[in-house]
Amino acid sequence: MQQPAKTGSPAVRQGLLIGLILGVVLVILSLIGLLSSTLSTILGIVEFIIFIAGAAYAGYSASAKTGKTGTGAIAGMLAGIVVGVIISVYTFVYSILNMNSLIAVAQKAAQSAGSNVHYTSSLILLGVGAAAIFFILLYLAIGVIAGAIAGLVGKGRAPQMTSTYTEALYSGLPPTSPTPPTSPTP
Repeated sequence: MQQPAKTGSPAVRQGLLIGLILGVVLVILSLIGLLSSTLSTILGIVEFIIFIAGAAYAGYSASAKTGKTGTGAIAGMLAGIVVGVIISVYTFVYSILNMNSLIAVAQKAAQSAGSNVHYTSSLILLGVGAAAIFFILLYLAIGVIAGAIAGLVGKGRAPQMTSTYTEALYSGLPPTSPTPPTSPTP
C-alpha cells in the first residue's frame, strides 16, 4: 500500500514536531528537578544536551530530505522557537502559581543585600517576561547552530535526483514508402 505524499516543507514539519516533543520532555524534566536542588542541576545539564541533540536531529532529518543545509538550520530554528515558547509558558504558569513564595525569596535577597526595593507580583512577572524573551532567543540561536551543523551531514543523505530523460541518438530520416499509383482522371 502506498503512503500519501507529504506536503509542506520538511523544515517546518520536522522543526515543529521535534520542538513540540522536546518542549514537553524538557517541562517534565524541569518538574522532576523541583524535587531537589542537586537533581535540578543535573537535570538542567541533561535538558541542555537533549535540546541540542533534538535540534540537531531536526536539522539532519530535514536536510536529508532536501539536500540543503539551510533546511536543517530552519528546522533547528523552529524547534528552538517552539521549545522556548513552551518553556516560557511553563515558567509563567509556575511563577503565577508560586507568586507569594517568589516574592518572599526576592524580598529576603534584597534585604540581605541592603536594598530597600519592595517586590510586587508585577515586578516578578516583568522579570519572568524578560527572561522568557531571552530564553526564546537563546533556544532559537542554539537551534539554528545545531540544525545547520547537522544539516551539513544530513544533506549528503538526500536522495539523488535521477534524470528520466534519455537522449535518443539520431537515426536518420524515416524510411519512405513508395507512393501509390494514381488513377487517371476522365
